[in-house]
Amino acid sequence: MTELFTRLAVSFLLGAFIGLEREQDSKRGLGIRTFCLVALMGSMSALMAQTADTAWLVPVAFLSLAILLAIGRIARERMKPLAGMTTEIAALMTFGLGALVYYGPMEIAVAIGVVTAAVLHLKPQLHHLAERIGDKDLYAMVQFAIVAFVVLPVLPDRTIGPLNVLNPHNVWLMVVFISGISLVGYLALKVVGTRYGSLVSGVLGGVVSSTAVAVSFAQYARKLPQFSAASILAIMAATLVSVPRVAIEVAVVNPNLLRSMALPLTVMLVSCLVPTVIYWLRSRSATIEESPPMKNPANLGFAITFGLLYGAVTFAIALGQRHLGNAGVLTIGAVSGLPEVDAITISGARLIGNGHLLPAAGIDMILIGFLSNQCVKAAIAMIAGPRTMRWQVLGAFAWVIVGTALAIFLF
Repeated sequence: MTELFTRLAVSFLLGAFIGLEREQDSKRGLGIRTFCLVALMGSMSALMAQTADTAWLVPVAFLSLAILLAIGRIARERMKPLAGMTTEIAALMTFGLGALVYYGPMEIAVAIGVVTAAVLHLKPQLHHLAERIGDKDLYAMVQFAIVAFVVLPVLPDRTIGPLNVLNPHNVWLMVVFISGISLVGYLALKVVGTRYGSLVSGVLGGVVSSTAVAVSFAQYARKLPQFSAASILAIMAATLVSVPRVAIEVAVVNPNLLRSMALPLTVMLVSCLVPTVIYWLRSRSATIEESPPMKNPANLGFAITFGLLYGAVTFAIALGQRHLGNAGVLTIGAVSGLPEVDAITISGARLIGNGHLLPAAGIDMILIGFLSNQCVKAAIAMIAGPRTMRWQVLGAFAWVIVGTALAIFLF
């Protein structure tokens, strides 16, 4: 009985949570009381179906609810035209959540309920996102779906080729992982835009690609030199995000390695934080007029390019370790980190976990790859930006470069 009452209470609370969001607008017709009862109706129909061993009770109750909602919708339409059927769909969803709370797993029902309430509440933001996404973005997201749900399942999950370090399934899984992270950042950047200043734009842009942020904002500052400080802030914020991004990638691929990298990553984070704070204080009153354009990263071309790069880096590291020792590994890290850090980070962490690479050499390789990437971003920002911004960019990245170098030599 205790478990039963617990499940009914959770069902009631989920209904209240979703109904509370719907209650904010009286025009919707259905509020917190209705949603509480709908959730309990779902749980009680599931309880009666299990007690009486009659599985048809749940779909019959669901159909009855749908008919009641349709009748209520028609009645309200006669009084005043209504737009959309979100509230009615949410009510049917709440019924399903009530049944799921009873049948279990209850944690899944709670998670779905929270997401449902969030989706209902974020209507303006989601509509704003839909307005800002063009045909090219939608096409790129369709390609990401193909990458994640069509290509990945059919790839063989075994090592192939010499050195036994390339697994097609694992390679493509990392492609999906990086593409997913970048896509989330891109969509967030689309929604937020420049409403919260260059700091937030830089942070979200860094989730997509810190190198792309360096290029875009440096060109923006060349076009509008008065926003140089704000552009540097965005570039340094994106660079700051690249440190926790490395940590997340290591944690996903090789969680045990993250403990060994905690101190150097902390030093690197502080070295990125200092210039970010400095330029945030300098440019608090300056806001960029529009966010520089960035390409949607969730496309098939990006996936294939990153997959080839990741596979090539993985094979090169294993080959360098076998024939050139640690010196070869560090050289490969420096070269591979020039375009971006993701491939070298994931490759190094996976090879360490598989025993193909010594942890000390692998950590140094990842940090050197990060260092070389910062040098490239500094050079890009200095070349693409206005002349008046060059020394400022150099001074800002000097903190990052020196901090990363200390992390390499001290740890």
